Amino acid sequence: MIGLGCIYPQQLCLITGSSHLHCVITEKPTTAAGSWGAYKGAPLLTTNFAEGGQSSTGSILRWAKQIFNHPSNPPLDYHQLDNEATDIPPGSDGLVALETFQGARTPITDPLARGALVGLTLSHTRGHIWRALMEAVCFGTRNCVDGLAAAGHECTEIIMAGGTTR
Repeated sequence: MIGLGCIYPQQLCLITGSSHLHCVITEKPTTAAGSWGAYKGAPLLTTNFAEGGQSSTGSILRWAKQIFNHPSNPPLDYHQLDNEATDIPPGSDGLVALETFQGARTPITDPLARGALVGLTLSHTRGHIWRALMEAVCFGTRNCVDGLAAAGHECTEIIMAGGTTR
């Protein structure tokens, strides 16, 4: 957090990778269901931070890429899948994904929650599925940020680091 310059109240450090970690600097060391902390005196003695998270983010995209790869075809890369998804309108023509493939952390903590693809039809393509999964991660992130805010830990700035930023 310190290395990213995330040291002021209402700044949120979003660490991306196979999962997402959301750490928000807060003025009050209060806690609420669905979030962890706030930890007094962290990351600096004069601050506090609370955290939330998503269990499945980059791991969902890696999983989808693996199942989309057929051994008889040239290997897919993320750029190719991203390009296919750019042709699909927001909302993926009615295909909706839920990103809780490995449980949920914030704002509802449920290790038994499972992901889903809802509204899948024969007209949907790989690009639709890819876009729906990316949208699910984004909406899950929004849900987490809103959950932290509801717990009294609002953020006005998000600073990102990790795999997604590459």
